[in-house]
Amino acid sequence: MSDNAIDLEELSGAETLESAELRSKAAEIKKIDPFIIFNDYHVYLEPIHHEGYSMVRCMFHDDETPSMKVYFDKKHQKYLFYCYSEQRTWDVIDVLVQKGRYRDWE
Repeated sequence: MSDNAIDLEELSGAETLESAELRSKAAEIKKIDPFIIFNDYHVYLEPIHHEGYSMVRCMFHDDETPSMKVYFDKKHQKYLFYCYSEQRTWDVIDVLVQKGRYRDWE
């Protein structure tokens, strides 16, 4: 695994953590290109790249045509995933934790 490898067990509750160090680490992870992170966990999204964003098949529903946009949100300084079908937004930690498959990727 690369230097960007994540201890997801440690960060799975990052939103409620009282540790400033872990919140800081979570904020830094959210700035890392999600394709690097997912490749570390052997999840290949097969992105279709466009200028400023990529489209992938949504991981939360059957998706024949990519409906999930992956982009860097400059205002919040993190990568976000937006599914047009579900009309919902996630960050990289949300995706890894909510998908509940991170144990399979280790």
